[in-house]
Amino acid sequence: MTANGDGAAEREKISEIPVCRLGETVERERARHFVGREAELALFERMLSASPPVRVLLLHGAGGMGKSALLDALQRRARDLDFGAIQIDAGDLTGGREAVERAIRGAIDTAEGAPGDLAVLLIDNFEALAQLETWFREHLLADLPGRFRVVLAMRQQPASQWQLDAGWSRLARVHRLEGLEPEAAESLLDRLGVPLPARAGIHALAGGHPLALTLAAQLGHEVASGQPALADSPQLVRELSERHLVHAPSEAARDALFACALTRRLSRPLLAAMLGNDDVEELFEWLRRQSFARETLPGLISHDLVGEALCARLEHRHPDHHRRLIRRGMRHLLDRAGEIGESAISDVLYLMRGLPAVRRIFVIGRDTGWHVDRLRDGDSPVLADLTERQWGREARHWFETWVAAAPDWLAVLRNADHRPLGMSFYLDLEALDAETASRDPAVGAFRDHVEGHAPLRRGERAMLARFLLAGDESGPLPAGVAQLQCRNAFMPVSVEGLALTGSVRPDNEPNRTQARYSGIRALPGTEFSQDGQPFFIMGHDWRVAPFAEWIDGVMGRLVSLGEPAGRGDDAAVMTREDFEDAVRDALSAMSRRRSLDRVELARSPMVQRISGADTRQSPGDVLHALFKREIQALSEHRRGRDLVAVLTHTYLEPAPKQRAAAHEAGLAYGTYRRRLREAVAVLTERLWNLERAASDPDAN
Repeated sequence: MTANGDGAAEREKISEIPVCRLGETVERERARHFVGREAELALFERMLSASPPVRVLLLHGAGGMGKSALLDALQRRARDLDFGAIQIDAGDLTGGREAVERAIRGAIDTAEGAPGDLAVLLIDNFEALAQLETWFREHLLADLPGRFRVVLAMRQQPASQWQLDAGWSRLARVHRLEGLEPEAAESLLDRLGVPLPARAGIHALAGGHPLALTLAAQLGHEVASGQPALADSPQLVRELSERHLVHAPSEAARDALFACALTRRLSRPLLAAMLGNDDVEELFEWLRRQSFARETLPGLISHDLVGEALCARLEHRHPDHHRRLIRRGMRHLLDRAGEIGESAISDVLYLMRGLPAVRRIFVIGRDTGWHVDRLRDGDSPVLADLTERQWGREARHWFETWVAAAPDWLAVLRNADHRPLGMSFYLDLEALDAETASRDPAVGAFRDHVEGHAPLRRGERAMLARFLLAGDESGPLPAGVAQLQCRNAFMPVSVEGLALTGSVRPDNEPNRTQARYSGIRALPGTEFSQDGQPFFIMGHDWRVAPFAEWIDGVMGRLVSLGEPAGRGDDAAVMTREDFEDAVRDALSAMSRRRSLDRVELARSPMVQRISGADTRQSPGDVLHALFKREIQALSEHRRGRDLVAVLTHTYLEPAPKQRAAAHEAGLAYGTYRRRLREAVAVLTERLWNLERAASDPDAN
């Protein structure tokens, strides 16, 4: 065939290619990748009936949850049924009420079909009209022709008036858009062409979050192991976090988002503590309306994946602020552990999960469904089997011995089905049969240590956690051990006369590392072997370092320094924000009449400069005297009498409650709170100037 003939054939082939707009191809691809949402589609179809009970559907969900994709699907479904459908992005609407009304009415006028035919108005990103929501509902929406069905999609929860108003509550349905069901998520990965070996890791990472699934699918193509993680995907972190941070109206709101992400559940008092600001009511209400936050009675809970993305971003970009928020939250929870109860243990543990020192030891999740309970019928054989699997036959023998003889201090970790997963089994040394105790290598080693290094006095107790372990058919559960250990940490404040505690641990690097970071040191001479497996005993004398001082040290190492115990007490050079936190922590300790020896400010350059070589006063005493001096110096301030009075009756000579302190200061409670904020700010500024001078190597 000639060249001309070949060219003609090619032109003929080209002419056979279907001609369509690029937009149509895009629409087909969108439709091909849309999966799930059967419940929402069914609800929408019921709205399209002649006399539906629901005429307005308000969809809300976290960023990336698929709201826009669902609106596209609803528009396609309406058109397939020959109904007119108009979709508007509220983010594109600018100007005031008049401009918005013109734009929406103009779009409505273009609706396809006869004037009496049903039509659908879909508005995406409705949160952009939040300031006009009441006007939109009562004026514009109420004035729409009856043939229209309306779907509004937004990030925030709709205003409560939609459900409280007697008229709108019958016509409007509020629906929270959750993640995809597992089958739909699998279908999406299949349509995205993700190889089967990579899918399990992507499901574990993204759950049913549509945007995260799509982004993680791209990562899954690149990761040979098929086990991507947030740390492997800065794009995923950036996309998920930015979708929420970009809508925060202020820096304080961004911090509120981070606080919600960091915590297991965020209450108003906890938010106030983490932000260092008592006035958080407006921020909490704003946060409560965000669709990535779910409201429960104890507080707000963030969407898992969104929360982890926000935490990863904060730790990567602002590590100091990340540690600061954690430290503030831990301080609040620990100070109120007695009020909150055992749930505070899980809250503290969850908050600590982002610290590198903790991540090296534990894997912690928000809601495992696990809880701690007493020993019940049928538990002992299950726990004996667990002990043998992890610690050997000899350990099983001693478990069976002690559960028969001294089960009083056995706490059982259970799953949501109440099945035993682990235990913390303490033995009260003085209550044990001496001969039996001498034959148990662990109890004998602990008893020898107590008698040789820390003899008990009348009324004192020494208790040994002989067994501390958790696991199921898949193997050990470090998070279960962590939950039990966190619970055990509060024993010194709940067990009368407790002087010493010990805990038997397998002798390995993670447990030795934990001993260094926790300040619960390895007791010398307590190493022993069972079934060829080495063990040692971690322990602490609560008479030497009481609970409040010990927990201050743990927080300092894990949060501020991230260094093991025993590194030394060199002066801590702090940033301004860290210094302000340290002042608040010290004042909080003073208000509770606690020693200041273990607070971070006691190691500051200004305190060390004052104390110098004089060892007659402890750092805490020096700090207390410094506070007293600087508070008295505020008498020169223009409101000096009030400032000195509120600081004196709140911290130096603390009244039991703030209202009592206000009375002692001779001020109305509202005035007292304002003066207290001002006084703390002025005092902090004076102390900061002293700190800067003490930190200056050229200063005399």
